[in-house]
Amino acid sequence: MFEKEMNKVFSDDLFDYYEISISPSFNRICYYFKLEDEKETVYYSQQRFYKEPPEDRNRYFIFAYICKGDLYKAHSWWRDSIFYQIFVDRFNKEELDEAWFDEPTNKRMFGGNLKGIIEKLDYIEELGVNAIYLTPIFESPSCHKYDTIDYYDIDKSFGNKNIFKELVEECHKEE
Repeated sequence: MFEKEMNKVFSDDLFDYYEISISPSFNRICYYFKLEDEKETVYYSQQRFYKEPPEDRNRYFIFAYICKGDLYKAHSWWRDSIFYQIFVDRFNKEELDEAWFDEPTNKRMFGGNLKGIIEKLDYIEELGVNAIYLTPIFESPSCHKYDTIDYYDIDKSFGNKNIFKELVEECHKEE
């Protein structure tokens, strides 16, 4: 068992925020927080405050198993990437009609699709962008596609798997 002091990293009108970084040499860890001021010391774990650290480790916060495969490791290409997020239904609309300025609804479609993205890849590259992020493109009843019905099929209003494959191939040519 070891003790390590946390550092205050931010404060707002209501709270102080602390953080700590540890590198355990083992893959199981349990912990509690020791809170102290000039008057008292208390220990906080599993939604309870204690006068002494709990004897039963089941009362600690438990991060039961750290699997090396689950640890986040940023890919090196991300550091040099400039992303452009595309809401497919609203992208590459040639003419804006009055409906464009109406309050959005889940059912109103504007006709953007994967072919439209392919047509604008040169424009996107001219902006200095080297990675695109698409909002959901899978089969869904809404225009935003966040309520996906089938994760294995491209929504027909956006195209199909062949057009998506073409988009990926064209993006890789731009590298």
